Amino acid sequence: SCIDKARAAVTVDQEQRAQEVLLELKEVMDHISKEPAKLVPHAGQVIDLVEKAQAKAPDSKRVADPLLKCLVVLSNVFLKLKATWLADADIARALKEVAQRGDDAASKLLLLVGGTWDPPMAPLVQH
Repeated sequence: SCIDKARAAVTVDQEQRAQEVLLELKEVMDHISKEPAKLVPHAGQVIDLVEKAQAKAPDSKRVADPLLKCLVVLSNVFLKLKATWLADADIARALKEVAQRGDDAASKLLLLVGGTWDPPMAPLVQH
């Protein structure tokens, strides 16, 4: 029907608008994988870009999927470096805020694609 065609066209347009943000997100994720010690400045940037891409393509599962994958990778890095940032209260506070935003973004994305966000990041950075 024409409504389905219109929806498909809107989704494609949204995906194209999100493409540039996804490329930028890939660059930041590459930095994190190369230099995990610089997690704090990059983690906030990841969440900013996830939120930005999600805003540009709120109805696209094709955009939601890589965004969720980035959040999973970020969560794993948080866990892997726990001993490092637990030693510094300022870093732990900054990461807690980022983790909460990441959990919120993941919850919104999962409404679109289905599934559960478990374990959430925020409790990982409690101390």
